[in-house]
Amino acid sequence: MLVETFRPEQVFKDVDNIEPGEDFVERITTAVGSCDVLLVLIGERWLTITDESGQRRLDNPEDYVRLEIETALNRKIRVIPILVDNAQMPHASELPPALASLVRRNAVEINPSTFDTKRLIATVRKVLAEPKVSETTRGTASPPSTARPDRSNPQVTVADVEKLNDQALGALPKLRTLVAVILVLIFVGSLLLLIFGWPLQVLVAVILIVLATVSAAAYAAYFVPNKLSERFKLASTAGVAAVGLITALIVVPATQNAVPPSVQELPDGQADPLTATLDFDSPCEDFTIPESSLQSIPPGDGLNAKWVYERGGATRTGGQLTVQGKNEEAVVLQGLRVVELESNPRPAGLIAILPCGPTGGIVLPRYFDVILSNPPQVIARSGEPEPGSEKRGEPAVKFPFKVSATDPEVFILEIKGPPCLCAWRLALDWTSIGRSGTVVVDRGFDKIRTDTTPSEDLPLYSRSENGTWEKL
Repeated sequence: MLVETFRPEQVFKDVDNIEPGEDFVERITTAVGSCDVLLVLIGERWLTITDESGQRRLDNPEDYVRLEIETALNRKIRVIPILVDNAQMPHASELPPALASLVRRNAVEINPSTFDTKRLIATVRKVLAEPKVSETTRGTASPPSTARPDRSNPQVTVADVEKLNDQALGALPKLRTLVAVILVLIFVGSLLLLIFGWPLQVLVAVILIVLATVSAAAYAAYFVPNKLSERFKLASTAGVAAVGLITALIVVPATQNAVPPSVQELPDGQADPLTATLDFDSPCEDFTIPESSLQSIPPGDGLNAKWVYERGGATRTGGQLTVQGKNEEAVVLQGLRVVELESNPRPAGLIAILPCGPTGGIVLPRYFDVILSNPPQVIARSGEPEPGSEKRGEPAVKFPFKVSATDPEVFILEIKGPPCLCAWRLALDWTSIGRSGTVVVDRGFDKIRTDTTPSEDLPLYSRSENGTWEKL
């Protein structure tokens, strides 16, 4: 493990690096005295192992393991105990007096199943990178001097270096935990934004998908126990990120609903193969108008949507959308969408008028709710039963539908949403014989304008028999 990270000449292993015929005591003393860090492997039997005579090896002053540790401790060399096979640090009372200070050295545990040595390698690298401390500094303190200390070039002591290194090592677990928490938050946050914010802009959706895949891959590679190499972990994370990016670039544009600014022209220049007519039950369409316009309402057909819109009013009833093909070829209706939604605050002083009386202009919803929220939605719903009938209303039917010249479809729309004075259009997507397009439906002279304020929150006026408007 060490020779894979450091140069072979930097690593000394007692018996393996002693040539035949060398004095091992002198060789070990020299090697330990010149090293910067000593690694002491402590297993389950390290404290109790004996020699041929039955004497505990640690009690033998000439045992090379004791000799190495004792030399390093006396020379103030960094000694790192490494606990393997679930071994525990011994107590000072269990060690010879010369080795008692070993128990004060912070140990590193290595799990044989994961063999995670990142912390140990990082510590050794840091020690090797530290400025070397002279032997005089390692030894006992010199007698006090009466000379004024030179603070322009302060000496670095072993204790100072070890203290700083211990502080850095102590911060590593906290930093690792922080990084893991950040990765989890990025993953969860990206998923929540994708789920609850859909549909999103293509660029935003792609970024969120890539963030989710990269954070999940990084967490799995670096925080789930495994035996993968650092290079393989990095390559796996980058590979997952690339797959996520490619997938997002392919899937997101295909699933997003583009908002066409107007009726889309067919590639071959042909007209749309269908007609779509939106009716709000005129002349019994209910409106919202400023109260100041109440006395100037024109009689008869003069009261229409255009007159109301020009005075800042809006429609209050649902609509009926009729879609019919132009010939016998079937046209598949893929979906119905709200486009170009403008949600404006409702001004004060608006009132509701019912041209056909309290019940005359109300269209009961049967098929779809148009919800003017952000984002807007068109949702299939079941119809309400006929008054006095025990039969249930028509069940909800979702897109797609087929229409032709002899088989039209009629959609009853109820407009809902948070209170607003909203301007909007409808977009109807279709396909037919290998072609596709979008028909945008509005009032003809302008966008559809709707007041979604509940009726109970508005003053209601109805036309009396003598033609005057009376408050209900």
